[in-house]
Parts: sequence; C-alpha cells; structure tokens
Amino acid sequence: MLYPALAEVLPGQSSRLEFFVAPHGNDQGSGRLPAPDTNRSDGPLASLTGARVALRRARAQAAGRLGPVTVHVRGGTYRMDAPLVLEPQDSGSAEAPVIFAA
Repeated sequence: MLYPALAEVLPGQSSRLEFFVAPHGNDQGSGRLPAPDTNRSDGPLASLTGARVALRRARAQAAGRLGPVTVHVRGGTYRMDAPLVLEPQDSGSAEAPVIFAA
C-alpha cells in the first residue's frame, strides 16, 4: 500500500506524514485516519509497534524523501506483550523529525 501522502510526492520534495494510534484501532490499517472511516476499512493503528512498522514502511517507500513524521497517540490503555524497541532507522533528523505525541 502506498500511503496517500507519499503518492503525491514529487521528485526532490519531502512529505509531512501523520499516523494515529488509538486503543480501538487496527494495525492492519494505514493509521492515517484519526478515527475509523464509515465502512471501518481504515482508521488509526492499535499499537505503538504498529506505528513503528508503518513508519518503517513509509520510509522505505519514500526513498529518502520523507519529511517530518508525527505519531499521534490517543488516550487510553495499551497492553504490550514486549517493550517497544526503537532503533536508529526509526529516528528522524533536524530537517525531518519523528515525533511521538500524546
């Protein structure tokens, strides 16, 4: 799946990208919507791990043109089976920060 924000990126441009995470979300969706759509086929992600996976996919698809990324974490309880591990490839830069915001 090519994320809508990335589909419109022109050569040489960077794209600002937002993901949403909510306890009622689904890690099979894009995470690009803050709430489920009307037919519940897309909406927020369900976990921080899902957001990390989506970020990595977007970065791979953008081939170096990914701009700032914000992961909006909605209020609620998130159950985790293992700690969230962020690695160097999950980092941003001064020009294209990656921000996890509650």
